[in-house]
Amino acid sequence: MHQITESLKERKLDSVSVRTIVDSQGSEWDYIVLSTVRSLPQAEIPAQPSRRWMTDQLGFLTDDHQINVGLTRARRGLIIVGNKNLLQTHSTWSHLVNFYEEKGYLVDATQFP
Repeated sequence: MHQITESLKERKLDSVSVRTIVDSQGSEWDYIVLSTVRSLPQAEIPAQPSRRWMTDQLGFLTDDHQINVGLTRARRGLIIVGNKNLLQTHSTWSHLVNFYEEKGYLVDATQFP
């Protein structure tokens, strides 16, 4: 987080707030970019991961309360950056990814400029 904050300051973007999900609880912003941070190559993601594996690989992203906090802080717009294949190993994220895909809101990294 510190590196991101410093980089924003260098670009005169001091007004951009960088927070963890825990720190953002109780706050709201117009726009949020939520980085899920974790990623793995598809070959390393098991078809039927255990709960332990998901906790090890996804960390706080397996906590529905933390997911709720992360998704409900934005008033006007939310961008989620993450590894779709990894996120879909967890039921809550899988439902969310499928919903966004059905609506045409999902952008694959290969399509991103």
